[in-house]
Amino acid sequence: ASDGKAPRSLSALAMAVPRGPGLPGSAALGVLRAPSSAARVRSPTVPLFLAAAGVTALNSVYFKRMMNCYKSDADAVEPHDYAVFVSVFDILLWALFMSGVGRLGGWTASAAKFPRREVLRGAAVDQFGTLLVTVGSATVPGQTQVLLNQAVLPLTMLLGSLCGRRRYSGLEVIGAAVVLSGAAVAAGSPSAETLHNSMGGGIVLFSLAQIAVATANLLKEGLLQKAVTRNGGIKDAADPIALGVTVAWLRVPLGIALALAAHRGRGDFLSEFRDGWLCFLGAEARTGDAGCAAAFRTTCLSVALYAGQTFMGLLLTQHGSATLRSIAAVSAVPLAQLLFTSEAVMFADGAESFSRDSLLGLGLCLLGFALHRSSSKT
Repeated sequence: ASDGKAPRSLSALAMAVPRGPGLPGSAALGVLRAPSSAARVRSPTVPLFLAAAGVTALNSVYFKRMMNCYKSDADAVEPHDYAVFVSVFDILLWALFMSGVGRLGGWTASAAKFPRREVLRGAAVDQFGTLLVTVGSATVPGQTQVLLNQAVLPLTMLLGSLCGRRRYSGLEVIGAAVVLSGAAVAAGSPSAETLHNSMGGGIVLFSLAQIAVATANLLKEGLLQKAVTRNGGIKDAADPIALGVTVAWLRVPLGIALALAAHRGRGDFLSEFRDGWLCFLGAEARTGDAGCAAAFRTTCLSVALYAGQTFMGLLLTQHGSATLRSIAAVSAVPLAQLLFTSEAVMFADGAESFSRDSLLGLGLCLLGFALHRSSSKT
């Protein structure tokens, strides 16, 4: 999954999606018999899960690299990071890219038949979670952020159970626990200093953000389930694409409004946006803008990966569940840790040393996914 390949991967997966339930010819024959292995319709859950976890891991790496491009040097007289520009422009560029990918995937305006009020509710919760993460990340160390992000899995299962949408078997719960243990092994135990620095309002905001993310995933799952019912049981690949594009454009004005509210009292909004735009184009608008030379290509690649993550997550939700989407997000933690050790990926920022914990954590996540999926199939 990289810039320019997301649409091709999406189209390939969309073409592999079964267009209807049941077995060909079984109704016409009128014979009740066990289907042969060749006649069975293969579920795309496993390839979608692997694709979603892989793209999510890559996105986490390149999102970090993108933010580093807009951050001033440590010895800058006036430290800055153009956070307001990035928070607004990133969403706009993401919506444009989503629309382009959607067109290539066969999405049309007539495909967006979701209830507008419910879609708006999901977009608002989604954007609110993004705001909480943005504000809370300033005071929460990165290692603590990784640990808190894992809470989206148990929260999704808890909220789904409370809403009466899903009842989980013991094996499904065990599988989810194994996934969480794998992510925890890969992330490692935070030091006493890290825990001390995490105390305060930032950790509360980050925790609330996970509730918002889990809620948004469940709302989208409900919308996709209604679409399947409307289509007579057919899981049309155009529905996740249409939902993703619609939510993306609804988040643009919400993101602008939230950015303006967050920037209130912090100086000139227009000058920061102008300088951030110049940094995106590669110019050093302020002293210390050393990373702006790579801002354009890194931002475009990060947005492309985020779009791929969105589409893969929605496709996985459609053919699996919001819980499987959360499992994929948590499983991306050890995979991202492995990517951080790759010189091919982190050549500009310096690769980290290899850790066997990341490999062990990835193995545990895959084992937990297999346990959860086997119980779900049963």
